[in-house]
Amino acid sequence: MDELIPMLTHEDPVTRDFAFGLLSELGSGAEPAIPVLRESLKHEHYQVRHVAAATLRALNRTEREAIQMLIRDLQQTDLPIERRTEIEKEIEKEIVLLKAKKVLIQEEIDKLGEIITRLEGKNSRYAARVTTLKRDSAGHQARLDKIEDELELLRVQWCGEQSSQRRASAATHLGLYGQEAQDAVPVLVAALKFDASSVRSEVSKSLKKISPQVAEEMGVK
Repeated sequence: MDELIPMLTHEDPVTRDFAFGLLSELGSGAEPAIPVLRESLKHEHYQVRHVAAATLRALNRTEREAIQMLIRDLQQTDLPIERRTEIEKEIEKEIVLLKAKKVLIQEEIDKLGEIITRLEGKNSRYAARVTTLKRDSAGHQARLDKIEDELELLRVQWCGEQSSQRRASAATHLGLYGQEAQDAVPVLVAALKFDASSVRSEVSKSLKKISPQVAEEMGVK
C-alpha cells in the first residue's frame, strides 16, 4: 500500500490507471488510500478526477463530492452562464423548427412510398412515373439528413470549445452511482437536448440507471 498510494498521483496516466485499478480490487484493504482518492477528485485532469470517483464507488463509498464533481464536469462549458442561457433558448427554438420540418418531410416521404408501391404493381407505362417519384423521395431523404446534421451542429456549438470527451466521461461515471446520483438528473436531461451525439449516447445510458422513470418520459430507449 505504501508503494501504491504515490502511484495515484504519478504523472504517467498508465501508472495512475494501474494504481486505481488495483485499489478497486482491495476492498477494505484500500482504506489508507481513501484520503488520496478524495483529494484526486480535485485533480486538474478530468481523467484522474473521474477514475478517482469510479474507484471510490468500486469501494462501496458514495462520495457526494464525487457526484457533484461529475455533475460540474458534465455541465461545464467555456461560455459564461448568461451567454449559455441565451444560446440554449436560441437553440431550443431552432430545434423545434427543424423537428417540425422533419415531420413534414417524413410525411412526404411516406406518401411517396405509398404511391410508388401502388404504381409498381401496375403495368410498365407507370415506370417513368415511378422513377420520378423515387427521385423525389431520395431528394426528401437528403433534406431530412441535412436537418439531422444541422441539429447536431447546433448541439455541438452549444458545447463551446470544451471537450465532449470530458462530458461523455462524466456522464458515464455518474451512471456508476445509479439512483444515488439523483442530483444529476436535471443536468442529464438538459444534455439530452443540447449536447453532441457522443455525449447524448452516454447520457442516455446513465439516465436509465439513475432514473428509469425520467428516462422513459424522455423517450430514452
